[in-house]
Amino acid sequence: MAAERFEIEKPAKVAGQKASKRFDIRPLLDQCRWAEADLLFQTRIAPGEAANPRKLLAAILDLDAPVEGLARLSVELGEDPRLLQADKFQPKLHNMFEDAVLLDSGSNIRIVEDEDEEPIRLG
Repeated sequence: MAAERFEIEKPAKVAGQKASKRFDIRPLLDQCRWAEADLLFQTRIAPGEAANPRKLLAAILDLDAPVEGLARLSVELGEDPRLLQADKFQPKLHNMFEDAVLLDSGSNIRIVEDEDEEPIRLG
């Protein structure tokens, strides 16, 4: 955990050409520790950044090839911050529910399909 960088090599475009490029994946590693004979590590997953665990472990151990035979023991997902804003979405959900009830009840609402191919002219 004291290491400043863990690099992996990935295919990327360099000057418009396909090539290999080295990327630092150290910021994705939150925890890494030994528990008897098991190496436990925790990574962060965010939009646009998720490391392959086999390649991440190879980078941690400074190996040339991805590690084989890994077992994912658990996945912990953080709570969606939008759940704390449930009151904000309540009116919209209520309106959607009312619309669904009206459409399902066979009310006098008619769905009209317009097959007119004429362009709409404004002004």
